[in-house]
Amino acid sequence: MMRCDRLRSLRAPQLAAAARTVSTVVLAFAATVVLTLAGCASPAGIESDARPVDATVLGAGGADAGTPIAADWWIGFADPRMTSLIDQAVAGSPSLRLARAGLDRAAAVTAGAGASQGP
Repeated sequence: MMRCDRLRSLRAPQLAAAARTVSTVVLAFAATVVLTLAGCASPAGIESDARPVDATVLGAGGADAGTPIAADWWIGFADPRMTSLIDQAVAGSPSLRLARAGLDRAAAVTAGAGASQGP
């Protein structure tokens, strides 16, 4: 009885390896069949019938594209919370000039750090 169990334990890894090999071969064959059939597909007959629609049909006409947007556009929503949040964001936001100065300073520090590596 022990000999039979020992033979089974020796065969188990071999059977598992054979099962993996067979499943890999089946998967590869299936992929080959699918890709071969996909290569035979023809795009004929699937042209789009879509046509551009005039903006006025969609209700988007009438607005002048050159109309400038007001600097305080959010006031039109009459939402005090939105106004408060935008005021906080603007107060904590640096101007473009300050942001550019920060970028120039960072570039100078980076150039100075790499100066010792040059000739």
